[in-house]
Amino acid sequence: QLVLAAILFGPLFVFTVAKECSKADEHISSPSQVSSLQRQQIFKSLSLPGRFPSPTTSFEKAFEARTWQEFARRVGTQDFSVDFLLDGAGNKYLHFDYGLGDNDFGSVHPDGSAEPLIAVDDGDWRAIGATPTSLVSCLEEAAEGSANAVGQQVAKPPLVLGAPEVAAHLQ
Repeated sequence: QLVLAAILFGPLFVFTVAKECSKADEHISSPSQVSSLQRQQIFKSLSLPGRFPSPTTSFEKAFEARTWQEFARRVGTQDFSVDFLLDGAGNKYLHFDYGLGDNDFGSVHPDGSAEPLIAVDDGDWRAIGATPTSLVSCLEEAAEGSANAVGQQVAKPPLVLGAPEVAAHLQ
């Protein structure tokens, strides 16, 4: 019965207790170096509800900027930065951070997906969809440079199990 339930209800998400989330030592030195997927992520970030940047040029032209400061001016934000974050399972995320007032705005996207998992609204990090709040807290602490991200629960990539694999995991 359990095998049938696993097959009927689709992918199973496996969670693990991580040692800690951290910043990766990886950088994108200029907007012209972003991939097409990263452009999609940035567009989705700037398009989240409650964001009202005042662009001075087209979105595509903004990526011709030589610096992130120039990019920010072109897309209508006070500043703009990109960080790479890692959860304890080694999954990589892109964190976009920009100013639109007193506090930070932005988003966090899994590497390889345009859709955000986390929205940063006026300094507050919040989960989007089924993103575990423990992952939100862990990545937020990593982005802010806190060493207190130990023991947070983080999502591993979905594990899709067929009938033989489910049966093997149940034994």
